Amino acid sequence: MEYLTLPSKPTYSSSSSSEKQGIIYNAKRMRRGSNQNSKSLNVAVLGKDGVGKSAFIVRALTRRFIGEYDSKFECTYKHNIDVDGHSMSIEVLDTVGNNTLARLDNTTSHIELFFVLYSATDRSSFTEASRLIKYLSETRNIDPACVTIVATKKDLKHMKEIEEYEGRFLAQDIGCSFYQISISEGYSETLKTVQEAIRKCMSYQNMKKKGGFFDTMLRRRSWSGQL
Repeated sequence: MEYLTLPSKPTYSSSSSSEKQGIIYNAKRMRRGSNQNSKSLNVAVLGKDGVGKSAFIVRALTRRFIGEYDSKFECTYKHNIDVDGHSMSIEVLDTVGNNTLARLDNTTSHIELFFVLYSATDRSSFTEASRLIKYLSETRNIDPACVTIVATKKDLKHMKEIEEYEGRFLAQDIGCSFYQISISEGYSETLKTVQEAIRKCMSYQNMKKKGGFFDTMLRRRSWSGQL
């Protein structure tokens, strides 16, 4: 799989169709093994096609909004992101196509942090997100600290099919985080969603390394109670 790095210097103008292609496919290849001193995290963005997975990634990492982007190929973006003043090296898997169990097992076995996206304007995407959450929590036994549910397109209120409370209840079922955002209108909230998810996942990983089992269980209950 090809590893791509997104532009390090963001621009703020809207993108034409050809420019959108350039954001992703004309990115420079990043040398593997660079920036050895920064922490690294493997991330995957899951969800039905059309919910805004590529837009979510590009918006959070470059400020750019690419609009509707119909990607035919699964790819991984490599980027450095600032979290609490520390540089984090992240590899973000942008998934496409049908999320079969065999495919999920194959492509996400190394993933440490999961974003599960659905569109607030598409009931079927919420159904798919529910299935993915069940897979992560029951089949993969992923800790809820490493799962974040994101409802996109909250600005399209006239097309809304899923209420916010439905997403919150879905997150509450396993005790993970939930955010409802507009990728097109909210760079800050998109970035905050990613940073908060990374912070929580890294905190869990550090605690796990220290063998803090009981603290982890207490934190799970605390997170669930805050939803």
